[in-house]
Amino acid sequence: MMRQSYDAATGEDARLNDVLKSQDAITSKYSTYGAQLSSPDIRHDMSLILDDEREILSDLFGAMQRRGLKESERARRDEIDEMARRFK
Repeated sequence: MMRQSYDAATGEDARLNDVLKSQDAITSKYSTYGAQLSSPDIRHDMSLILDDEREILSDLFGAMQRRGLKESERARRDEIDEMARRFK
């Protein structure tokens, strides 16, 4: 019964946004904890999991873009140049 009321109260876009936020949080946690591991073997395994989580996040974002639920703005040239200067 609870699922039905959730489905009725939210649209597909709201559910997908919830999933996107959850996947983003999961990916962030794997990234944070993976960087703090001292064992090279475990860090390697964690990096493989992180790659999978990033792919899931990217696939989800792409699906939302195709449905018109997410838009990506093109970066302006000056923004790109600023980021390049910052991270040199």
